[in-house]
Order: sequence, then structure tokens, then C-alpha cells
Amino acid sequence: MYILQPETSTMNELKTSDKKSYMREYMRNRYNQNPKKACNMKKAYYYKSKYNLDDEEVAKYGENLHLIVKVKKLIKEIEENCPQHLEDLRKF
Repeated sequence: MYILQPETSTMNELKTSDKKSYMREYMRNRYNQNPKKACNMKKAYYYKSKYNLDDEEVAKYGENLHLIVKVKKLIKEIEENCPQHLEDLRKF
């Protein structure tokens, strides 16, 4: 007959450190596979939190979200300062 003993705090710390090291290794491998995409996704999540964007927008634009946000910001600025130039931009 075996008696089960409750986990000690050191067991929990080991499990947590294993999870952290696993996640670090996972993110390191993900970055090494495609560094540009990983960097762009970090930017996307930064802009998501900064501008309170929905998950739908993040899914729609993906790694290009930071570019879309910058373009929208510039278009809004043009609308405020010189709306007559918006027609010229639509030709591009």
C-alpha cells in the first residue's frame, strides 16, 4: 500500500521553472525559424494592446498589423490637415 504525500513547494517551483524554460526554448526556436515574422508579430501584439484592437483585426492583418495601424493614423492626420490630398492618395 502506497501513501500519497502532498506536493511540496519545491515541486511546484520545479514545474514552474520547467514551463518557463520550455517556453523560452520554444520562443527562441520560433524566432530562429523566421526572425522577421516573429518580430512583426511582437509589434502586432504591442499595437493590439496600445490601441485596444480586437482579435479579429489581429487575425485579419496578422504580422502586418503595425503597418496598417500606421497607415490609418497617417490617413486620419491627412484628413484633419489637408483633406483635398486624399483623392491623390486613393490613386495609389
